[in-house]
Amino acid sequence: MILYDASAFFELLKEQKLELDSFLLDLSFYEIGNVIWKHKNILRQISDADTKKIVELLCCWQNVIRLEWEKDFRPIVEITLSENITFYDASYLHFAKKHSMQLLTADKKLYKTAVKKKINCLLIKETTGRSKTNNY
Repeated sequence: MILYDASAFFELLKEQKLELDSFLLDLSFYEIGNVIWKHKNILRQISDADTKKIVELLCCWQNVIRLEWEKDFRPIVEITLSENITFYDASYLHFAKKHSMQLLTADKKLYKTAVKKKINCLLIKETTGRSKTNNY
């Protein structure tokens, strides 16, 4: 099973290489929303039509892992503080490990942290389509 972080999701979306049976965290929608805003309004890299297509795809995404605050919040905060990474990034690491999933990311710092924590992770290289993996 594959878990996309927001960076990998957006890169693979641009390349039309998303696997529709893969998973997103419920928190991913906030991050992807910011990416859409940035690419549309600041970088001017996506059109109105493409923005609508992305939003429709996200609204129909079936495989969403929901954070259970009472069970997941503490371990995620522990990862955040011990690894000095964002709560979002710690969430991806926590759930990839918890559900024995492969995490896909375009974030080099997140990838390095996953390797350090022995979490199965694949680094998506932006625009090249090549990748680097650790198979734990």
